[in-house]
Amino acid sequence: MLRVPAGDGGAALIRKQSLGPSAARRVRHEIEIFGRLAGIEGVPRLIIDQCEPDTVVMIDDGGTSVIDLAAPLCTDLSAVVEFAIRVSEIIAEVHHRGVIHRDINPRNIVVQADGRRPALIDFDLATTHAEECSDVAQRREMAGTLAYLAPEQSGRTGYVIDHRADLYAWGATLFELVSGRPPFVENDALALVGHHLTSPPPCPSALNPAVPPALSEIVLRLLAKAPEDRYQSAEGLRADLCRLRERLAAGLTDAFELGEFDFPPRLVPPSRPVGRDVEIDMLRQALVDAVEGRSRGVLVAGGSGVGKTALIDQLRPVVAAAGGRFVAGKFDQYGRDTSGDGVHQVLTGIARLLLAQPPEVLDETRERLLVALGANAELVRVVPEMAVLLGLGVDEGVAAGQSPEGLSDPRLVEARAQRAVVATLAAVASPAHPLVIFLDDLQWAGPTPLGVLDTVLLEPGLAGVLVVGAYRPGEVDPTHPLTGMLDRWSRLNAAPRTVTLANLPPAEVGGLLAQMLRLAPAATGQLAEAVTAHTEGNPFDTITLVNALRNDGVLTLGQQGWCWEPGQIRRYVGSGDVLDLLQARIAALPAPCSALLATLACLGSQVPLSQLALTATGETAVIEQDLTPALEDGLLVMVRDPGGDLVRFRHDRVQQAAYAAMDADQRVELHLVVARRLADHPECAGAAAQQYLCAVGSIDDPGECRRVATLFHQAAVGMRLTDAATAERLLGAGIDLLGRTETSDIADLLLALVTERHRMLYGLGRLDDADVAYAEIERRCVDPVDLLPPTTLQVASLDNRQRHTEAVALGVDLLSRIGITTGADSEAELAEQREAVCAWATGLDLDRDLHRATTGEARVQQTAALIGQTIPPAYMAGGGPNSWPSLMLTAQRLWDAEGPCPQLLACLSLLPTIIIAVRGDRRLARSVGWHLLAVGDAHGFEPQVSCARAQFAALIQPWFEPVRRCVENIDLAREQLIQGGQLQPVGNSYLISCDYGFQLSRALDVADEIVSTGLAFALRTGNATTAGGITNHRQAIRALRGETVPGTFDDSEFSEVTHLSGGLGRVP
Repeated sequence: MLRVPAGDGGAALIRKQSLGPSAARRVRHEIEIFGRLAGIEGVPRLIIDQCEPDTVVMIDDGGTSVIDLAAPLCTDLSAVVEFAIRVSEIIAEVHHRGVIHRDINPRNIVVQADGRRPALIDFDLATTHAEECSDVAQRREMAGTLAYLAPEQSGRTGYVIDHRADLYAWGATLFELVSGRPPFVENDALALVGHHLTSPPPCPSALNPAVPPALSEIVLRLLAKAPEDRYQSAEGLRADLCRLRERLAAGLTDAFELGEFDFPPRLVPPSRPVGRDVEIDMLRQALVDAVEGRSRGVLVAGGSGVGKTALIDQLRPVVAAAGGRFVAGKFDQYGRDTSGDGVHQVLTGIARLLLAQPPEVLDETRERLLVALGANAELVRVVPEMAVLLGLGVDEGVAAGQSPEGLSDPRLVEARAQRAVVATLAAVASPAHPLVIFLDDLQWAGPTPLGVLDTVLLEPGLAGVLVVGAYRPGEVDPTHPLTGMLDRWSRLNAAPRTVTLANLPPAEVGGLLAQMLRLAPAATGQLAEAVTAHTEGNPFDTITLVNALRNDGVLTLGQQGWCWEPGQIRRYVGSGDVLDLLQARIAALPAPCSALLATLACLGSQVPLSQLALTATGETAVIEQDLTPALEDGLLVMVRDPGGDLVRFRHDRVQQAAYAAMDADQRVELHLVVARRLADHPECAGAAAQQYLCAVGSIDDPGECRRVATLFHQAAVGMRLTDAATAERLLGAGIDLLGRTETSDIADLLLALVTERHRMLYGLGRLDDADVAYAEIERRCVDPVDLLPPTTLQVASLDNRQRHTEAVALGVDLLSRIGITTGADSEAELAEQREAVCAWATGLDLDRDLHRATTGEARVQQTAALIGQTIPPAYMAGGGPNSWPSLMLTAQRLWDAEGPCPQLLACLSLLPTIIIAVRGDRRLARSVGWHLLAVGDAHGFEPQVSCARAQFAALIQPWFEPVRRCVENIDLAREQLIQGGQLQPVGNSYLISCDYGFQLSRALDVADEIVSTGLAFALRTGNATTAGGITNHRQAIRALRGETVPGTFDDSEFSEVTHLSGGLGRVP
């Protein structure tokens, strides 16, 4: 900033130059703000014709920053009060023009040359509407000056940043003027933020005894933590300061009732929800329980507008005070890409908070995360911020939601992704630094994110994590995946506590209105009764209706207070509802603004401003300007975020109103327009696909059908890790689109769509539908090699339904078609093959295999995967030419011919058992087992090598080594198998551990602990077979303790007859 002395006959000037890549945008913004404020006394006067793209030029009225006058003002309190009145008048007029300064502090208030007139300067951070701030942890990301920063500007309270943030900053400045120091003095930036959030400021009169009690109370009211506890308007503040001036002139210094004429421009609810004290205490206790390891989850259930989010936001300052972190994610009813995935948003939020740490702390965090994640680090790269955090770089395929190379089974991918989330939470949360995860609108979550929630809630030993989920019970029917989860948690005795919110009764509505209108509760009885008749006590509807009544003159403020007439309220509302009021407000907006709201309603509840600009073919600055009326009206909120600004609907009801304002044809037309505009931008492919999906019936041009079908395929692949259900819908729609074309160039695309849909149907458990899709793949596939991946899944699908013979026939037939011979024509030939394997095993050269290149050929790996998937049903199907040993021998020949790979190692893990069966040579079997483990370990073949290690420890190792060494190998294998998402082998490992537990333990309590852990895991993962086996051990322990019916294993939870008949009961 440069002061330019006056020239010949001209005025002195101030030239304020902006630097950096966004300098021109900031200058344009400040010029627009000054345009709004033109003519206000105490605001700099702009010389518009001398401004430059990077420079603002203003008239220099002289003057000195008030910070340089703080000490003198402290000694003249009457001058302070007069000065405060003048500054409050400026702030009031600025707010009246719709501007929020956001950086009021002593340096931005100057006293002009005459020493009497104050001025408010530096409007480069100003905004014209309320905003939210995303969670931040560094001072450089906060708008404002830290010593004077309102709590909500830290991003850690959940409150919007509105004009009341200016009043807090003015209060902090006034505090310094009367006491000689800011409210909080702290060198550490995060500690200073913590003081603003939780610490009460000292009383100014305690620091300066000359400060009268009334002035101290005014300053402390300005510094209230919750916005609704402060002054609600600068006019109300000015009124109290003027009254103070009069009282001081009369020699009165005592306090008086403040805020008699203090009301905000828009009536807002209190930040602490009315009538929810019990529920708030339940949430706080849930946090204590999570820190102390007693529980990990709480669900908040209630209808739209009942106050679920406002209730949960009460945890934010509590978590911050405890040294913890609060991250939130919201599922979107309309936006089904990653922007509408709550789990994705949570991981993004965690990564951003961690990236904001000091470099030395960040390095330690990164190392801890990499160790915890292991190979699953690849899976969290679906979140670009996590990739940056881990220092892995952003892999475009993984970032788009695709599975890492080598992971074709969607169920395995999902299990590993769940383990990755658990590992991430375990690495960043602790009882000393708890992590609260808020997942909003679970009624719109799909099976995949709900699976993550299930895993996190049931994971033992995850300390310091609290998951809070909110949902609308009325929108969760018996077929919704959340219904199944709730039932499952109940059966496992692991159901999160549920906090149920209902609409407020009339008395509580009266309390809400009393706080909003600053009336005694008794005075609001008639108004509460009239309002409740139309809103049924719904808090959001109540607030919306009261503001509408005020804006339209039905509820008025006069000298005698608030006035209303119940009959007029009834006539005002008529037969309509709050949705009609919202639609009327939207209809009253300028046409460009209402059009943008309609587009927003199609896109989702929260949308990047840059994406909205693409749909409207305008620059973000122009779009933000067009949105200003809706932002100022409180229909929308701007979210300032380091990754790019976002605009969101203030409430789902507003989005609902904007969407319902269009008829069905208008919606389809708009979805189609938005889709076509977004489709031109690759970074918006997912959002474009969602828009096309809503208008797919209107696409008939063959060329566009092909393009959209291609887009659907790309988007579906990108949703593999996040939303398989929506991905399947996209693929089905893509197949339908191609059915509308008659060209011959769609065969490859159609096959790709059907193949991917088969994968999704398998992952969703819709196995009968997957059968139909597989038949279509077989019909269209020309090269049998291309059938390998879908056939591997189809074999698994048949095996899961106990159709073992069909599964083996399908696998063996395809192997034969690609030239892989399996089985034997006779028992004699099979015996020869087995003997050949033993001879091969005798000649194994470990050094050769360790230095041998692994096969990277996809065809070999896919063939090995099919063999490995066919072995389990072959085992269950019994003997025959294609028995499981024959398939294993086929895998051995591939290993010998092509080289090692993870899939072949998995096939060969049971080879030692064949050697024992053929030769009875356990030493040779042990040698082969160690050989396979050494090769697998050397090449990092996880989790296949851990699966082989568990089998080796169960079947071979006990013949040669102490049981304790076997247990060590089992435990080592289990840790890697859990990380690899191999839930079935993990369950088997627990069954083996239970066997070993009886041999090793001298006390039943030790064996019981192993059994309890294993049984809990089996039940948690739905493994009925393993649960049944471990239950045998549990009942044996109970019998030895004398806790069963004498002579039997029966007790109140167990029946031998039922158990032996296979009726183990439904396993959760």
